[in-house]
Amino acid sequence: MAFQSYLEASRLAIQRKPELMDQVLRLQEESLAAWKRLNDPQMEALMSLVAARSSGGRDGKKTLAYYQRTIPIFRSLGMKAEEARALMATGLMLIDLGAHRDSIRYLEQALSLAEYFRPSVVRMIVGALTSSYFSIGESQKALEMRLKSLADSRAANDKSNVSFALMTLSEQYLLMGESAKSLECVNEGLRKRGVSESGLIL
Repeated sequence: MAFQSYLEASRLAIQRKPELMDQVLRLQEESLAAWKRLNDPQMEALMSLVAARSSGGRDGKKTLAYYQRTIPIFRSLGMKAEEARALMATGLMLIDLGAHRDSIRYLEQALSLAEYFRPSVVRMIVGALTSSYFSIGESQKALEMRLKSLADSRAANDKSNVSFALMTLSEQYLLMGESAKSLECVNEGLRKRGVSESGLIL
């Protein structure tokens, strides 16, 4: 039953027909419930992720519940990479729902597992966190995160990340009304990319 429902849902899902999505989700939920009855937490968590991706964009609160369901399971199984991704997905979903304070809690936990992400994903998480902090009026905390990201990139001698961190820091300064500091960051970021302030390649 558990695997049969999953296979049937997958067969319908690959057709990419919007009118079939309710049926796809129903079958995925049947599979999810069956794996739970079989006391297979890993498959239960993996099916929750599948259902979350299927419901994404249709029902934000339902998608959120699917992601949240997986976190304690992955944590109990010691599946750190999967836990990290579930924390990130939950945090981003909460941003979409406008729950910035809750998103911070999940994204900070995801960031504590940064070794399980590519550098580009870590940058995205930092960006999402700073956006949430700024949205709840904690602009100084947002700035501190941008400055830390820049310092970490400099310490790692990662020129690409330094340039990216400078450009995002310039945005933060601009949001805070500090246009002179914003311009300084832009100019340094351009120099790191080998572009002069006049737009010429150095």
